[in-house]
This record gives sequence, C-alpha cells and structure tokens, in this order.
Amino acid sequence: MRPGFSLLSRIALLPALISGAFLLGMAPEVFAQQSSDAKPAPKPLTPEQRAKTPPVEHPVIRTHPVTGRKALYVNPGFTKGFAGMPKEESQPILEFLFRHSTRAEFIYRHKWRVNDMIFWDNRCTMHYALADYDFSVRRHMHRTTVAGDAPY
Repeated sequence: MRPGFSLLSRIALLPALISGAFLLGMAPEVFAQQSSDAKPAPKPLTPEQRAKTPPVEHPVIRTHPVTGRKALYVNPGFTKGFAGMPKEESQPILEFLFRHSTRAEFIYRHKWRVNDMIFWDNRCTMHYALADYDFSVRRHMHRTTVAGDAPY
C-alpha cells in the first residue's frame, strides 16, 4: 500500500494548493448526528452550547508527530470546505481529495473473528464501519480514545 499523500505530488499544482491550507470541520452536534445511525438523534445544541462548540479549522495535510510522514486530513462526513474559499471552489477540490483518499489501494478491510482486537491511529487513518454483520448476534466492544496533539 502506497501512502495516499505521496501520490498527490504527481498532480501538478495540487500539493502547492493544499499545503498550508486549512479546512473547516463541522460542529460537534453534526458529528453526533452523523455518527449515531443506530441511535435516536441527539437533542439539538442550545445557543449557549453552540457558542462553545463552533466549527473548527484544521490543516488539509497533517504531519504525524512521531513518524514525520504527511497524510491527508480530510473526511467526507465532517469536512465542510476550505477556510477562506467559497463553497463552489472548495467542493470540487474536496471531492477529488475524498475520492483519492478512498482508493482501493489505501483501504484495509478487516474480516472480524472471535477475540479480534483492532487499533488504529486517528492522526493518519480514516475509518468507516460497515453494517455488514448479523445484528441478531451480540457484539461486545470497548473503545478507548487517547488525547493527542493538535494537528500541524
């Protein structure tokens, strides 16, 4: 598997365009609504809560703090657009980056077995759970999130 960011250098001007650029991420309430397909939608945020949780900006390209490798830091479910760029200009670039980051050569598909344990690094991984299992079978899961550094 070849790193997705390194292949982007073959496309003229794209690395220069997205290097140092920032994206607008969605507010936490949108994240909660989009990530809770099986649960009732959470209550909308109050104006006070909304004021405390505005959309955030983050770099398009994130440098891993341990390895120094660069990775695209985009997600079709949560990235709204480029900061300071009109939506009609942002959208085609984002759609290209989304298609690029989900190419078959960058995907790992896990086939679950009893007692499997999976770890991934959210600083350089986009994950998407498929509901391709038998819902009548009980599943037992634990999730741990470790606080990390700010993307740069």
